[in-house]
Amino acid sequence: MPAKASSLILLTPGFPENESDSTCLPWFQCFVRQLKSSFPGLKIIIVSLQYPYQQKKYVWEGIPVYAMGGCNRSGIAKRILRYKVKQELDRLCKQESIAGILSLWYGEAARAAEMISAKYQLPHFCWIAGQDANQDNPFPAALKIPAERLIAVSDFIQEHFYQEHGIRPLHVIPFGPDEQLYQSPPPEKDIDLLAVGSLIPLKQYSIFLELVFAIKQSIPSVKAVLCGSGPEEASLQQRAATLGLKDNIRFTGELPYPDVLQYMQRAKIFLHPSLYEGFGCVCTEALLAGAYVIRFTQPMKKNMLNSITVPSKLEMINQSLELLEQYTVPEPVNEYPVKAMTEKLGGLFGFHTAGNLQEPGSNGSGRQLFAEKIPAGS
Repeated sequence: MPAKASSLILLTPGFPENESDSTCLPWFQCFVRQLKSSFPGLKIIIVSLQYPYQQKKYVWEGIPVYAMGGCNRSGIAKRILRYKVKQELDRLCKQESIAGILSLWYGEAARAAEMISAKYQLPHFCWIAGQDANQDNPFPAALKIPAERLIAVSDFIQEHFYQEHGIRPLHVIPFGPDEQLYQSPPPEKDIDLLAVGSLIPLKQYSIFLELVFAIKQSIPSVKAVLCGSGPEEASLQQRAATLGLKDNIRFTGELPYPDVLQYMQRAKIFLHPSLYEGFGCVCTEALLAGAYVIRFTQPMKKNMLNSITVPSKLEMINQSLELLEQYTVPEPVNEYPVKAMTEKLGGLFGFHTAGNLQEPGSNGSGRQLFAEKIPAGS
């Protein structure tokens, strides 16, 4: 009987450049920490394609990280990156005892994972999170990863991917927040309305400002905070000034992740006006922080406790006003804890929480799921 594999490669577009880089994919940092905790006998290896922007090897919380420095470049630089990634994965597969590969998302990472998993007969699962489910993503048509090796981050993504590409991912595993990162006891609820995210058009934070303006007509002292940075930051600040919200809203800019969680714990209502969201981990983080969540999107078929999905800006205003006027502090909600979600994903590779490994294929995830040959030109 061959020796049991002991390493898992996580292939991702980006990863924190050091242990203090808390703003880079904070939910993924929580996942990696929990993966290490839940499966102590497993060696985790991270290969990051685009960010950090320099090619280097470093250690993050005891985990080796191989940054390829792709910088999201195109053309010949993209071809060179593909070659470098292939060389690095080849080296790792020859030197390490690999149990499998997890790729994020259905893009370049999935392409590289399919090629190397086919070559070395390794199980590969691809985690689909958001816009990679859209029809304009060419990789699903090129790679044709079967449903049993696709993980959707939500019920919505599972169905949306099926509608766009004709394949329904077999697995649904959301991002889970880590309750250990929250302040205890929680701080005072002194923020009425909070929004957090990248200040880009897709997130529609102009609606957040309009909502604060509308609430101010009934509650003149309403206090709001917008956390995040992005290309719309200056225009949003100008819009807030035009609406006369100088004394009602604070723009924090980008903050360390622990500071964001503290703001969530201080918030009564968390507003998420995003036009499109694969799952919206900020919403589960806010629910665990003890805030009501009002949003336009509903990622899971069953709505989460204290989460309200609304069809319009007017309904978002009305729901917010009603909650503020009749406010009672809700209990924290954690329907998708990071530990349970991580162990569910680990189970796809046959990992036991004690850190032992099943034989490949014993849970339906082994040799019968090896990658097919990638079509030419992909």
